[in-house]
Amino acid sequence: MSVGRRVVLKVTKLGRYFRTTVPGEVRKLLNLREGDEIIWILENNKIVVEKAEGGEG
Repeated sequence: MSVGRRVVLKVTKLGRYFRTTVPGEVRKLLNLREGDEIIWILENNKIVVEKAEGGEG
């Protein structure tokens, strides 16, 4: 799904305790592994999630 210049990879829901799952497509694109740190950024009233530079992976 495409929204303007952005590409929406997946829509997830918040579960119990406000948890969500990082979709497989995103894990592969960012090379995320269990134990890696991610950064939650508030930018122009939107949330951006990035892999932390010093993550374990």
